[in-house]
Amino acid sequence: MKKIILIVIAGLIIPALLLAQTQHFTFTSNTGDSYSIVIDAATLNGSTLSNGDEIGVFTPADLCVGASVWDGTTPLALTAWINDSQTTEVDGYQNGEAMTFKIWEQSADKEYTATATYTQGNGNFGSGAYAQLTLTAGSAGTESITVVSPNGGETWTIGSEREIQWTSSNFSDPVKIEYSTDGNASKIEIESSTDNDGSYMWMVPNTPSTNCCISISDAADGDPFDISNQVFTIAAESAGGSLIVTNTNDSGPGSLRDAITQANSNPGPDSITFNIPVEDGGYNAGTGVWTITPNSFLPGITDEGLVIDGTTQAEFTGQQTNPSGPEIMLDGSNAGSSASGVNISASGTEILGIAIANFGYDGITISQVQGGRISGCYIGVSADGSDALPNGSNGINMNNTIGFQIGPLDTIPNIICSNILHGIYMVASSHNIFMGNIIGLNSFKNDTLGNGKEGMFMMSECDSNEIFDNYIGGNGQDGICIITGSGNMIANNSIGCNFEQPEKNLGNRSCGIYIEDQSNHVECNTIAHNKVFGVQIYGAQALYNTISRNSIFGNLWAGISNDDGGNNDLTPPSITSISSNSVSGTAPANSTVEIFADANNQGAHYLGSTPSDESGNFNFTGELPPDMNITATATDSEGNTSEFSQAMQTLVNEKNKDQLPQEFRLYQNFPNPFNPVTTIGFSLPLDTFVEINVYSISGQKITTLVNEKMGKGYHNIQFKAENLPSGVYLYCIKTDRFVQVKKMMLLK
Repeated sequence: MKKIILIVIAGLIIPALLLAQTQHFTFTSNTGDSYSIVIDAATLNGSTLSNGDEIGVFTPADLCVGASVWDGTTPLALTAWINDSQTTEVDGYQNGEAMTFKIWEQSADKEYTATATYTQGNGNFGSGAYAQLTLTAGSAGTESITVVSPNGGETWTIGSEREIQWTSSNFSDPVKIEYSTDGNASKIEIESSTDNDGSYMWMVPNTPSTNCCISISDAADGDPFDISNQVFTIAAESAGGSLIVTNTNDSGPGSLRDAITQANSNPGPDSITFNIPVEDGGYNAGTGVWTITPNSFLPGITDEGLVIDGTTQAEFTGQQTNPSGPEIMLDGSNAGSSASGVNISASGTEILGIAIANFGYDGITISQVQGGRISGCYIGVSADGSDALPNGSNGINMNNTIGFQIGPLDTIPNIICSNILHGIYMVASSHNIFMGNIIGLNSFKNDTLGNGKEGMFMMSECDSNEIFDNYIGGNGQDGICIITGSGNMIANNSIGCNFEQPEKNLGNRSCGIYIEDQSNHVECNTIAHNKVFGVQIYGAQALYNTISRNSIFGNLWAGISNDDGGNNDLTPPSITSISSNSVSGTAPANSTVEIFADANNQGAHYLGSTPSDESGNFNFTGELPPDMNITATATDSEGNTSEFSQAMQTLVNEKNKDQLPQEFRLYQNFPNPFNPVTTIGFSLPLDTFVEINVYSISGQKITTLVNEKMGKGYHNIQFKAENLPSGVYLYCIKTDRFVQVKKMMLLK
């Protein structure tokens, strides 16, 4: 929490922005990269922390890399700092290291190890856009051990030295480390007793297997314990190599077909790169694209660890001949009605920077694999991302796939558009990550190309997938459809619109999100302009689906619809009264009530949350934006979220529109948290010169939003944070008679 101290120098009033400094935990903040952590709640011995208590985040070496002072406001933002490579000492985290947390109780001057429960991220620094979690700590806490690495999908080479990582809560005794090559049916001892410090360097033995896991337990009695969530691979040193595509021919030496065939016959991982000259007959100088047109199925990929990297073509020519997208295109026009562009049946396969279009079946088919990546590919669209070139079935078809990543290559997203059926079709596929893709929109995200049915379709136990930071719009049915799948996280997506232009209608032709199963999480998304519901939860089996902190607006029917028993038909809140800074009403007892502002009757701007008591009464305190309707949702203790309440207008709407404010005031921004645009309101009782600045959490000025004389009245301005990292920022208004500062949170 920051304070404002007014320093008067030669008659000028200058706001000096200072942190409420941590007294106990110390860390180094620097100008390097950072990782944002959002703490929704923290308890110590069953009670909420007291103001002045501190929360620190630590590396496996027990180095504090960030801390915040608890001030009673949730969510609490905590920034972890990466190691500064410009200095010799280790002063921050490394990406991929495991996070641990400690709580310092100020009144007792005592530290506690805290147990983290994640709703975003997996416990490693740098995993996803940010981490979101709750913390519990105390002398009576449950003892636990959690294996962090290897935790599934990794390949560790025989003879290499690798770090086994784990975390523990309320437990500090020595641990035993074991491994298995048969899926934990039997165990081989690595260390009978070693310090419980979260890290152990292991020389990988000569026991090759694709069915390995690590087990860590109390060295004394085996309890607590944990094992890897999924199996990993111990592999012999690669005997593979680099295969080079030198022409766009369908077959023969230097062709892609020949390179895949060789890779499948080579032991160990291989890479396929592209060095095709501009003189090749498949090169189009107008588009800057080399097109390979197979006359039949390309060989399926059966060799684990194969990387096909289309970006190497630009490295070969020394220039980006197609700045708008991939230089390599696979065109399936001649391959037959049942051909897919790429068929993957080997774990660890990566397809990078390739356009795949006009195939009779799927653009990419992935079946029975663990781990791998699709990045920077244009699927069902031209190589500049503007024109529809549909594949005959799905853009990507995933069957029994675990631990696969479908996301950007550096800053280049996958664009998955105009395919005849679905953008991404999933069957029995779990623990996959879908991040930063464009599904159904063109490369500029300003027009729809659509997929014929759903943008993403999930059935047959598609569990625990992470879907975040995607743009999903213009699809023929739902943006995201979950028929059978639980534990999926859908966060920070733009569904039916564009974050940067939320008013632009890019809606899906049915629902933004449709769910028929249990325990899915829909959080911090923008869901707008869809032709039916924003979110629909359907059927008596569709329970415990949490819909929280989203921006939902402009959908043709309801913003949230629970139908035929969906989410237990939880009764929405009833708002009974509104003042300028409070909302009161009734809701299901002991539920979490979220308050929203909207121009109509949905929930465009999340304002905050408050609990209802045992009688169902709630009261929310916070500044309400002028000229808006207020709505609310309720989420019960099992995670069921209700529909939106009936809307009630703010009192500002009841005033004479010509009535002027009677005081200076800076309103809380909305939405908050935001990504990347938020609105800041303020009122002026008289004409005056106004300066409004935005500052980082360390007090560095980011930008000036207003610096001019303004007339009396109510005013709104927008702040766009497209190029800023996630974290907490401050905004300050200053006139010759008034200074005020408020805090806002950017979540990407």
